[in-house]
Amino acid sequence: MKYLPPLIITLSLMVAGCAASHAPIPETRACMKYRTMMTAPLSPDAAAALRQQCEQSRQ
Repeated sequence: MKYLPPLIITLSLMVAGCAASHAPIPETRACMKYRTMMTAPLSPDAAAALRQQCEQSRQ
């Protein structure tokens, strides 16, 4: 019974921390394509080009 209050406090803080809203990352077409292509076999230079296009599209 003596562990119940600290347990409740800990669980409450965990739920509150998980519920905090974060700024959404802008999702562009270039970034969606980059993430899709990362699951396929891809040469390093092609992956770098897709990553660069994604980063440029976010600006």
